Amino acid sequence: MQNLKLISGRKTDDTDNLERIDFNIWVALIFLCCFGLIMVLSASSFKCASSKECNYDSMYYFKRQTFFVVAGFLGILGFRHYDYRKLMRLSWIAYVVSIICIFLLLTPLGISVNGAKRWLGRGAVRFQVAEVVKIAVILFLANMVTTYSKYLSKVQLTIYLWLAGGIPAALLFKISNDLSSAIIVLGITFGISFICTKTIKLHAGVLATAVAAAAAYILNIWNHLPTPEELSNTSFRVGRIAAWLAPERYSDNQGYQILQALYAIGNGGFLGKNLGNSVQKLYAIPEAHTDMIFSIVCEELGLLGATLLISLFLYLLYQLLRLALSTKDLFGSVIVLGIFLHISLQTVINLAVNVNLFPNTGLTLPFISYGGTSVFLLLMEMSIVFSIIQIRTSKAADRPPVVRRPSRAAQLLRTLSGPQSISGARRTASRSSRTHSSADRRTAGRSTGVRGISESRTASKSTGTRTRSRSRTVSRSSVTRTSADRFSDTRTSSQRRTVSESSGTRASSQRRTVSGSSGARTSSNRRTVSVSSEIRSSSGSRSSSRQNRRPDSYN
Repeated sequence: MQNLKLISGRKTDDTDNLERIDFNIWVALIFLCCFGLIMVLSASSFKCASSKECNYDSMYYFKRQTFFVVAGFLGILGFRHYDYRKLMRLSWIAYVVSIICIFLLLTPLGISVNGAKRWLGRGAVRFQVAEVVKIAVILFLANMVTTYSKYLSKVQLTIYLWLAGGIPAALLFKISNDLSSAIIVLGITFGISFICTKTIKLHAGVLATAVAAAAAYILNIWNHLPTPEELSNTSFRVGRIAAWLAPERYSDNQGYQILQALYAIGNGGFLGKNLGNSVQKLYAIPEAHTDMIFSIVCEELGLLGATLLISLFLYLLYQLLRLALSTKDLFGSVIVLGIFLHISLQTVINLAVNVNLFPNTGLTLPFISYGGTSVFLLLMEMSIVFSIIQIRTSKAADRPPVVRRPSRAAQLLRTLSGPQSISGARRTASRSSRTHSSADRRTAGRSTGVRGISESRTASKSTGTRTRSRSRTVSRSSVTRTSADRFSDTRTSSQRRTVSESSGTRASSQRRTVSGSSGARTSSNRRTVSVSSEIRSSSGSRSSSRQNRRPDSYN
């Protein structure tokens, strides 16, 4: 296994990283949905048990929410094997369909709830248009960034991205009177364009202008706060902002809900009143199971439970950010970035509303608040995330391994000695290469005779002596020594090569060999042909006499 990781490290690292992200997102998602189901049951049980619309069933909202959660997880399991790259061609269609759905709110298919037309459908079959628009805008912007990736430094592309997100946002605000969803769509658009394009100065200027305009508008309302009697004659959004700035002043109308939510958060303390023991959820907080469910979490589970919930969101967002940075496909990376911005913006705004840091907008808390369309489409967004992980994991698994060729010494060691540990082989190869290089330098400086290094096998086959080192390297063949008093002029320096004594003196070399026709063979770099012939004649006569006197001196 270690050898596999060393040879194909990139493949193993990419696959393991994506698999860890996949597992972490599953864990965070399951915990968030289970936490949300429990809190929906706790926050809505009293209201459902006393409501004829809910058939006096205390688990009415819990059952409906469970149905959509299960449907969403089934959608994840089915869609995760779908190639998300095909959505690139479908993003245009989804964008156009979302725009059409907004205009359909003006038809009899539009359903009005609390004075706002935000749902389409008939009877129990309905869905919130804004949730569809969010997904369509994310896909469409990802398609635009990928298609025109060569022009990310151009101001024109940034403006086109803003128009692509600003048109549905403006329609949501105008037709469905849904400012909160329009803010989310604009936030997603601005975040994607800011991160993906290179027009930082333009973004900074637009952001500064928007903040200054919003601050001036809020300051004007603060300086001209209406009386409680005049509040009913002002616009709905002016009343929301006035209640946010001075909730105690409008405690009987616009400020009532936020005050009750703050009371619930204060009553919870550190450990809370235990699950199901909230008092504010009975009649005090309107819509306690939807956009104000975080205040019920704080009252029943205290600061500890609220911290745990926020930690789950942070963990999920961190994993999404890791995936967006590690995904090498631009289209998939921008999709994950858009989903990250969607969940983070909606979570931050909902939590800020509950603690009165932001005007009341009616946004739900992702995966926690009651809302079938919201939780189902959020889970379908996450199915795209799992599809990206699935496709990228399969591509990483199919990627050819990055083979790191071992050195020549390591190849020789593996051939001669068989399998061994990687570290031992590296050390042996290193020692062998150092030994060979130093010996080569010494031989090159001192040798006037035959020079050569045998790397794979020694040259002595007949009467020479062969030895091998314990480190699996092949040492030089032991040199057959001639007697000093008779062959002093034919000695090689420092290290000699194998001398075979059959019909003469033969010296083998790896690179040069001088062959004689009837006598012994010897190689030399600096000896002339005449000296070589004298040696052959001299060594021929002396070899025969030596064979009579000392026949086994070189065995």
